[in-house]
Amino acid sequence: MIKPPYETAQDREHQNNAKKFLADAWDIEIHDLYDPLYRIDWYSNSGSRPMFMEYKRRHCHVLDYSWVILGLSKYMTLMQYNTHLDASIYYICEFDNGMWYYDLSASANIFRLVPELVWGGNKKRNGPGDMEPCLKLLNSNFKPVEKPNKDE
Repeated sequence: MIKPPYETAQDREHQNNAKKFLADAWDIEIHDLYDPLYRIDWYSNSGSRPMFMEYKRRHCHVLDYSWVILGLSKYMTLMQYNTHLDASIYYICEFDNGMWYYDLSASANIFRLVPELVWGGNKKRNGPGDMEPCLKLLNSNFKPVEKPNKDE
């Protein structure tokens, strides 16, 4: 069963604005991917390696909590791109205090950094696939996406 899309027009606007901000900050072209086929939000081939990115909007500050979750199925998909294509893989989170990224490709053995899997997801909707196994990613391992100073 394919999970129905729950994004609102405002969610899509946030995601499009985030994609533009990230493309400008990293000086890359970012393409939307068709979720039922690729299961990941964005792709770029602007750098030396292909790049796949999953985006989430979190309505808190980056250090309000010690960790955020990433669905295990998303992580496994990203790791396939990393393993089979030598692609860079990133989890992009937009928090209330800015955009942050987690470089999942920097460590092939993420479980060295993430001590546990949890059962998590969106408890409010109660839709198919809303609750799933998730990785706990420590917020302290996220790095800020810095917008370049165009005046330099």
